[in-house]
Amino acid sequence: MLEELGKKIIKKHKKVLWVTLIITLVLGYFMTQLKLNMKMMDMLPKDQQLVRTYKEALDNFKGIDSTIVGIEGKEDDIKKYLQNVPQEIKKVEGTSKVIYKTEREFLEKNSLLLIKEKDLKNMKNMFAANNLKEFIGGINDNFETTYTNSGDSNKVKKDN
Repeated sequence: MLEELGKKIIKKHKKVLWVTLIITLVLGYFMTQLKLNMKMMDMLPKDQQLVRTYKEALDNFKGIDSTIVGIEGKEDDIKKYLQNVPQEIKKVEGTSKVIYKTEREFLEKNSLLLIKEKDLKNMKNMFAANNLKEFIGGINDNFETTYTNSGDSNKVKKDN
């Protein structure tokens, strides 16, 4: 069989050469249209909620890379240290934002206001728990509700 194919190719070598040349030119043209894209975000599925949330975080924070610096010492020394260090960190190339002080009192009073309403409703059982078992059950229910209601993939809802 291969011998017959070889004989046909030798017999019609000009046609084979032309067909090969035409195929090479067509593929060469399409090769010029290829683009190499190494951006991770362009390779992720655009219709999934997790990807959209990730993109939103990138837009809001100009990147998700961050550095957390912990400082240990006497309270007065830490306060003096924090008066100078943030300005020095801001001078570092590529630094877009320095958050060095989060008021504990503000978070204690307003942390629930920073959570979306639907997430608060999902957490209701967790916050209303009277014991550890109910609290852990509430956490589990919250995860399940978030997972099954996100609608961003082909998830199978659990039958109750």
